[in-house]
Amino acid sequence: MKTTTTNQTRAERLAGQISNAILTGEFPPGARLDEQQLAGRFGVSRTPVREALRQLATSGLIDLRPRRGALVAAVTQDELQTMFAAMAEMEAACARLSAVHMTPAERQQLQQLQDTMA
Repeated sequence: MKTTTTNQTRAERLAGQISNAILTGEFPPGARLDEQQLAGRFGVSRTPVREALRQLATSGLIDLRPRRGALVAAVTQDELQTMFAAMAEMEAACARLSAVHMTPAERQQLQQLQDTMA
């Protein structure tokens, strides 16, 4: 069970690194994302790479094609804006749910962090 959690965390972190490379143009639209090369580049096995690519496919940043592998999607400006708007809504919902379920001690700790940052 511990291994799965570690792989999920590693895959999520890797998905973020790959998406940053896509958004900065390091991996241009249409570029093939080779699992073995990504694994070597980021120092992980192919398992978290596969999971990260699946996550990115659900976000629309890449296309997973049978027997062709993963390709960076050609996302239009409108599609990108829609994706970020959807992501902002999901993050807001997560923040709202977190706030609702906070304990008084967690709320106080958050307030202290906010005061420190101010």
